[in-house]
Amino acid sequence: MAKGRAIQRTLVASTLILMTTAACGSGGSGNGPGGPSGGGEKTAGETAHSSPTVFDPHWGTVGVFTEAANCRSCHRATDPGVAPAVWRSPDAAERDISPDGQWPASMMALAFHDPYFQAVVADEADQFPALAGDIEDKCLTCHSPMGRTHAHQTGTGLSGENCVLNPDGCYRMETAWADMHAREGVSCTACHQQTDDGQLGTAESFSGGYRIIADTGSKAAFGPYPDPRTHAMTNYSGHMPAQKDYMGESAVCATCHNLYTPTLDLAGNPTGEKFLEQGPHLEWRNSRYAGETTCQDCHMPVPEAGYESTLATSPRGRPRRGLPSRPAPHSHAFVGGNTHMLQVMKRFAPEVGVGDTVAAADFDAKVAQTRRFLERQAAELTVQQAQWDGAELRLDLAVHNRTGHKLPTSFPSRRMWLHVTVMDGQGRVVFESGAVDREGRLQVAADPLAAECLAVEKPAGFTNDGCYAPHRDVITAADQAAVYESVLGDVNGDITHVLLHADTYLKDNRIPPEGFTEQGADFAPATATAGDARQDPDFNRDGDGAGTGTDVVHYRVPLETAGANLTVKAELLYQSVRPSFVAGLHSEAEPVTAFKAMYDEVPPTPERLAVVEVAL
Repeated sequence: MAKGRAIQRTLVASTLILMTTAACGSGGSGNGPGGPSGGGEKTAGETAHSSPTVFDPHWGTVGVFTEAANCRSCHRATDPGVAPAVWRSPDAAERDISPDGQWPASMMALAFHDPYFQAVVADEADQFPALAGDIEDKCLTCHSPMGRTHAHQTGTGLSGENCVLNPDGCYRMETAWADMHAREGVSCTACHQQTDDGQLGTAESFSGGYRIIADTGSKAAFGPYPDPRTHAMTNYSGHMPAQKDYMGESAVCATCHNLYTPTLDLAGNPTGEKFLEQGPHLEWRNSRYAGETTCQDCHMPVPEAGYESTLATSPRGRPRRGLPSRPAPHSHAFVGGNTHMLQVMKRFAPEVGVGDTVAAADFDAKVAQTRRFLERQAAELTVQQAQWDGAELRLDLAVHNRTGHKLPTSFPSRRMWLHVTVMDGQGRVVFESGAVDREGRLQVAADPLAAECLAVEKPAGFTNDGCYAPHRDVITAADQAAVYESVLGDVNGDITHVLLHADTYLKDNRIPPEGFTEQGADFAPATATAGDARQDPDFNRDGDGAGTGTDVVHYRVPLETAGANLTVKAELLYQSVRPSFVAGLHSEAEPVTAFKAMYDEVPPTPERLAVVEVAL
């Protein structure tokens, strides 16, 4: 497709009405931080990323929204040793689990500044310049909810350029970079002002369909607890606390964590179909966890059963008299699975516009917290069989998903795999499957970085063979590995990394959660396993039925020449942004080139989810 090919506005307007949101990365076109860079005509998505304006957290109040710094003044922890403790863990460490201590270094707070998000939006806008405004507007719906919502509520700061789907105009990336309330990401008054008139948890609310009251005279702050104390909070922040039970329910998270995108063909024309780019909430809803655990239970964990605390201090951080102790308050850790982007933003804090508003130590603490979360809660790895008769190694490894959604889930750049190493008694490696190099590239027979695999338009005679590692039930050679991932296909069935070209999953063997079956009452067909894993007899099933949340991989490896006393070490490894998704960004826009440079300097070192060793 020729870059910048015009799309007929009438065709787009009539057939893209189904468009809900554009895919947005981990989580721009227009002009970026600090305004447009000097000199020359800009492509869609080009920014002055090298000289950003540093985010100012003290931006005050804009419309119905208030800076998080105001909320953090009271929703913080007391000093260690102060009694009664507020927002402190009940163990001897007295960890700060307050919103003030946990949220600022989270990917939620940094959703706008995430450089991968910025690069993906810029790349998609360059691919589809006539829709650049719509792409930015819809991606900012979830990555910059206060900026985008305020603009549409008031009709200010909107642009009609390259904006087809919004008759009142689009909220553009250039404007968002100038609006400090936009750059605060997923903040306090964005989440706590979500309303529900019956749409939460329904398709109407997905893909950024949350609703926030626009009346500045009746600003609410919804929470799950009854009988909130209103006087101090209203006087200090202007927000009136009120109880809403749904604030403790997964449906609140579903508004942004079910994401459908429109499918465009290679000429940029809409097909009228929608594609489920990510659906953690839909995966959870079709699992045994839906009746037991909410998103908040895992990602905003309570320190321990029976824990109680008041929810606020005085602005000086002292215990406030008269406040009730609330049972099981959720921390605002928003812990997930993206250590890599946290490390990138720590290293390049000035370049991404964060500056010193998040301390390096806070980034380090969030990375460590995320690693603990992944190691303790993501998966279990067990050996079902380990035998060696002198000629062949027979090893069966079971990977069990311990999460409430697919593993891995969310944005399709994520993958995990088994790294198996066999050593003899002298410490020599006699077999290895699933190794990675220092750039995070998986050593398998497939070559996802091949030019034809990354190309938007494929050459004549192209096939997908060799562009990704196939699903493996049985592994017999070192260049084979069990890789769990999703692979996007375009309207021709060819592999693609352009998100708005995604029409199908060529491969989706991400391990479903326990209880996930295609016969479930809440099964969404778009979440189905895709590719060869559908024929694997022990992928999410066993002799008793389906929905096990487990896959068993069978290693049958010739080892006639190995010495005695073998040791097998198996690791389950994970990456949040695999190399092909970075190489598949084709734009020369500054956010793309800048992110690629950051990625090269801070490569995606795999995280370990589980490990097991056995001696033979």
